[in-house]
Amino acid sequence: SIHHNQVVFNGGLGGAGGGISLCTGSDSYAVTENWVCGNYSLGNGGGIGHIGLSDRADQTSPVPLIADNEVIFNENFFQGSTVSGGGIFIGGAPPLVAGGLTPGAGNVQVLRNLIQGNSAGSGDGGGIRLQAVNGQDVANNPSNTPPNNPNSPNQPPQWYSVEVFNNLITNNVSGLAGGGISLQDTVAVSIRNNTIANNDSLATAGDAFTPGSLNQSTPQPGAGMVSRA
Repeated sequence: SIHHNQVVFNGGLGGAGGGISLCTGSDSYAVTENWVCGNYSLGNGGGIGHIGLSDRADQTSPVPLIADNEVIFNENFFQGSTVSGGGIFIGGAPPLVAGGLTPGAGNVQVLRNLIQGNSAGSGDGGGIRLQAVNGQDVANNPSNTPPNNPNSPNQPPQWYSVEVFNNLITNNVSGLAGGGISLQDTVAVSIRNNTIANNDSLATAGDAFTPGSLNQSTPQPGAGMVSRA
């Protein structure tokens, strides 16, 4: 439980999370009522970063939670690579074998946060980036239904899901697309009752320039929200 802290003016060279970093196995964590401001990272997630598979510890434990925080004026930028999620990054770890699928990120709830003035200078998702949340879980359970187990009739669906509810996501900036929210390889997300306003995407990051076109970038979709293939 990480709560009621000022997490300010920290910096990171990689990984995920310039201010708060949650790595594989941080099951049933709760990040609540923190002031996360002015943090910087060369990796994903300028303010808060969740990287790897962290889910509920067991079926009776709570889902990992990021709630009631003020995530403001954080930044990530790396000139040599695309890094995303200026405010909050939630993503799965790379595949265990080359050419395979990510293990996924697990189930996460993002509730009632102020996410404002953050910047993903060389990638997507100035406010929030959800990346590789799903992978091997979908391959293992194509129909997304619980196994037929009469002893666990309330077992949840097998695909990992991120719930983004009741957040204020404003005045964030991305160097590529999705100034407010960016999604990629995230198939079971639920985004409801949020205010997503006055976000900008600049199409100035390296990935916005096609080979041979050094002086003019390609316009990118979704200043407020973008969903990638």
